[in-house]
Amino acid sequence: YYANYLKFAERARTEAIRECGIEQSVMLGEERMGFVVSRCAIDYKAPATLDDIVMLETELKQLGGVRMQLRQRLLREEALLSEVDVDVVMVDAYLKPVRIPEKIVTLITKKLKVMEPSNA
Repeated sequence: YYANYLKFAERARTEAIRECGIEQSVMLGEERMGFVVSRCAIDYKAPATLDDIVMLETELKQLGGVRMQLRQRLLREEALLSEVDVDVVMVDAYLKPVRIPEKIVTLITKKLKVMEPSNA
């Protein structure tokens, strides 16, 4: 079911950010800021079927002042099932965009795999 791909991508983004050492619930509670999705585009390449074991890779495309662009690839073994391009924006408690704190930028760029430039 195609909508589940977006659920898988959301969970993988949360886990990728957690692996960077960032607890989003703590950041929201203590610093009153967090990431929200501002744009998402998905390309479906092949279907997943019941009982498939899938893996989702998350790579950093670009990291700016308030926005982070990610590419996520849903795979079944070596088969590409979908690609998701997603932009997340750092917002404050009033949902206004704010600059991503330098300590978060450092953690993300240190741990998150950076996409290789395309030759296209």
